[in-house]
Amino acid sequence: MKNCDGLCRIGPLARKAGVPKSTIHYYCQMGLLEPSGHSPGGYRLFNEDDCLKKIKTIRDILASKMTLVDIKEKLEAGVREEVLV
Repeated sequence: MKNCDGLCRIGPLARKAGVPKSTIHYYCQMGLLEPSGHSPGGYRLFNEDDCLKKIKTIRDILASKMTLVDIKEKLEAGVREEVLV
């Protein structure tokens, strides 16, 4: 479910991205995704468009045999996502 700010919770984001919710949780734990805020009930809210693009990029990079740790290190070093694919 997307609210009027273009934000959505983990479940709807995972369904649209075609990944389990646990994948979104893991990407957050690794620092690859960050919530844009929290709902009044404390649920993490994500910018749907930005996160879907980032998840697709991560999945494409993983298909090229780069590890999540490698991806995180390169992103932290300032390498643009488009360059990694």
